[in-house]
Amino acid sequence: MKIVISKYLITFILFLFLLSCSNNDLPKIVENTVTPNSEDNEGISTSLETEITNDNNETESIMYYVRAHNYLEQKNFLNAEKFFDTVIKLEPNFSRAWLGRATSKFYQEKYESSLSDLEKSIELKNDLGEAYLLKSIIFLELEDLENSEKQIINFDNLVSPEWPVLIKARIYGNRGEFQKAEDLFSKSISLASNPSLAYWWRGKFRANFNNLEDSIEDFKEAIFLDPNNPKLYLDRAKILINYDQDLEKIIIDLEEAESLAKEPRLPTVYKEAKRLLKQFEK
Repeated sequence: MKIVISKYLITFILFLFLLSCSNNDLPKIVENTVTPNSEDNEGISTSLETEITNDNNETESIMYYVRAHNYLEQKNFLNAEKFFDTVIKLEPNFSRAWLGRATSKFYQEKYESSLSDLEKSIELKNDLGEAYLLKSIIFLELEDLENSEKQIINFDNLVSPEWPVLIKARIYGNRGEFQKAEDLFSKSISLASNPSLAYWWRGKFRANFNNLEDSIEDFKEAIFLDPNNPKLYLDRAKILINYDQDLEKIIIDLEEAESLAKEPRLPTVYKEAKRLLKQFEK
């Protein structure tokens, strides 16, 4: 009877969790961009019931898992990492806990450590498409285009269709193939339910090709869709700095980035925004 009650408790908590997050489609890899389908959500419930084996830890680990994802939603990545740490200690065979911690580390630019967690999550669940996707994105950040591209075959049919297109768009952009990248960015935007990241990446890509006006338009769209993302304001400020644009606009963006990234949310962004602000205050 104890096990039956425990399973019903798990199902009930998961129902409340998924209901409260229905507008956000958790778990996520990149803020407001990875949208698991209904089968993914069912997979979360199934994996929790099958992977969690210690009755004494069941309720505790689920509550830590929910709180960790809430911190991800709030972009409080340090606290998210800490709570995923606890889930992993309680349930070391829970693949999505490793994926969650990898996501938290990714936003803090702890790329090597994030990749290590992703390898563990894949070892536990080799069809976890979001893990392969995040690996691909990290390799992009590390400018390892070859390894980024190699991951596509692993997540191509496991995540929303805009993702393989978006990854390819950025790869072509980094290789200097302007028109191919433009076409793929546009296609990804048309496929995505929330194309914030596609606009963001295209904005950076266009700035690198001296297309400032369209770049700024892309950043406007990205910020409209994801207004609490401090990296968007920081990246736009850096582009404006590179193009010797209006100092007032630069300072506004840097102040917004600093405010949104205040510790313990995103210390790397906070420190860079603060450093750049000090330069302009001199």
